[in-house]
Amino acid sequence: MSSSEKTAPSAPAVQPGKKKPRIKVPGSATLLGYAGLIPFAGTALIVWLAWPSPAARDALFALQAYGAVILSFLGGARWGLAMAGHGYASDTETRRELRMGLTAAVLPSVIAWLALLMPPLQALSVLIICYGGQYLADIQTVKAGDAPTWYRLLRTPLTLLAMAAMLAALARLVIG
Repeated sequence: MSSSEKTAPSAPAVQPGKKKPRIKVPGSATLLGYAGLIPFAGTALIVWLAWPSPAARDALFALQAYGAVILSFLGGARWGLAMAGHGYASDTETRRELRMGLTAAVLPSVIAWLALLMPPLQALSVLIICYGGQYLADIQTVKAGDAPTWYRLLRTPLTLLAMAAMLAALARLVIG
């Protein structure tokens, strides 16, 4: 199906005087998503409270590595959405969309790998920027109807909290 044939799922019609149906994030996605924030929060807290101790330096590397792993994971989610949305591409337009979607899905993994090779200050800066970019791309995917509507409701707080943890560690590095 080409992008011109795809339409975002429409919300059910709301009758006057009735509340709009509430979109609910599946419980397992919520639980696992927020559990995935524990390493962000824990390592950032150690960096903030114990800097410049050896434990804080270890936590800083752990934060950098975990941030890279999760960025790569988000790229993998994008890969899955691209494959699900385009299946086996038979026409030229769909093949082009699939190729672009898969290419965009690989970039987070490559950037995450490069972030592991950078000093922490640069790595956290790159990761924060990439999380923001990945979030914006994922919201476009929801708007295009290629991801469930609840994905935005889950991604928004998770992305903001992950970015805040990395930003807190980055701030600690800057202020010393």
